[in-house]
Amino acid sequence: GQIVSFIGEAGLGKSRLVVKALSLAQERGFSIFGGEAESHGVNSSYLVWHPIWRGVFGLDPTWRIAEQTRVVERQIGELDRSMLLRVPLLGPAIQLNIPDNDLTSDFDAKLRKSLLETMLTEQISARAKETPLVLILEDGQWMDALSFDLLEEIARAIKSLPVLIIFTSRPKESERHGETSVSSLPYYWPLELSPLTQDDLALLAEHRLERLSENGRDTETTALLAQRIAQQADGNPFYLEELVTFVGVQTVTAVDASDLSELELPTSLHSLVLSRLDLLPERPKTLLKVASVVGRVFHASWLQGIYPELGATAAIRGDLEELGRQKFTVYDPAEGEDTYFFRNMITRGVIYDSLLHKSRTNLHEQAGQFLEATYEDETDQYLDLLAYHYEHGRSEDKKRYYLRRAGEFAQKSYANQAAIEYYRKVLPLLKPSDQIGIKLKVGDVEQLVGNW
Repeated sequence: GQIVSFIGEAGLGKSRLVVKALSLAQERGFSIFGGEAESHGVNSSYLVWHPIWRGVFGLDPTWRIAEQTRVVERQIGELDRSMLLRVPLLGPAIQLNIPDNDLTSDFDAKLRKSLLETMLTEQISARAKETPLVLILEDGQWMDALSFDLLEEIARAIKSLPVLIIFTSRPKESERHGETSVSSLPYYWPLELSPLTQDDLALLAEHRLERLSENGRDTETTALLAQRIAQQADGNPFYLEELVTFVGVQTVTAVDASDLSELELPTSLHSLVLSRLDLLPERPKTLLKVASVVGRVFHASWLQGIYPELGATAAIRGDLEELGRQKFTVYDPAEGEDTYFFRNMITRGVIYDSLLHKSRTNLHEQAGQFLEATYEDETDQYLDLLAYHYEHGRSEDKKRYYLRRAGEFAQKSYANQAAIEYYRKVLPLLKPSDQIGIKLKVGDVEQLVGNW
């Protein structure tokens, strides 16, 4: 067993290294499962693990809940029939609302968490005996506390198993969740990424510009333009590649140094993303704005439901194909046939921040209403998302209702810090007389974790 951590600021190439590692792993016959944390999901229990466990158990999110539950039960039964009655405990980790039975209904939150971690760790051990595994957890700086606890349990269990865990995060930010407990293991290997040198950046820019040869630049001009872009990129390869794409979209055909001196490039990564956004037609531009409210990962059908003005789902998919060619989005069929994600979290963040407050509030409200109506019978699976969208929406009643429900669900799942944060968010929204019950719940959680 090995754990490799790619640590670096946004845009330095962590995801690029992951892609290369996966290519090498596929050549060697590894089974690969991965997930990403999201900035809005710091209180979403096991969010980064959801796609990993769906992959391990072979679940299709489009199947009915009963069918997915049967698949999980069959695999757990094959592993150990004595664990069958504990299957409902897996619900939070595989994003399935499996009703409690007579046995699990009596378990307290701490025992539920402990047994869940044991069952999942044994599942990984069983799979690793069949084939070597790679588990990828990206954007660890946004992982919730329960995801870190599960990572620690599995990290300790893989010592003698053919399992590689790849973990990416930004410097220092992940330490607030105690990543140091994993990094103290003797088979943990950190790889810190630093900005590229000017020479390396110029080489990368020249290589990328050569792919745009249809613009008719000669070798000398390409080299000069590469140096200009490298200087602007300030050590960040993502910034550099976005500049090259911007130049390509603009179809610049500079022919000599004097032309290059007059070439205007965006002065920051933020302004560059906005400049590229402004070059898009209105509908794809609006689509990206709506998608930025949903998150890094989004579904084409969700966009149509949240903002019908975008047109039919087929039209949205057509726009997404073009946005993929322009390197804004990426298609991800592994998570469902209409699943896409932003190519980089920086892009998603800049577009989201560019929204006017009123527009952002309205879109969050519409997202909440869509999820509420679409998953009326499965709201427990989407409580964190509903709480997130309504927290940033208009409806004070919905905000109070879902923040409270999310807190109660987190408390039940032993997601103690998340429960406290949800409760503290809802407190200012309540009348003093209504605050008492929530304050008592906060006290229960604080007592449980020993925070006297």
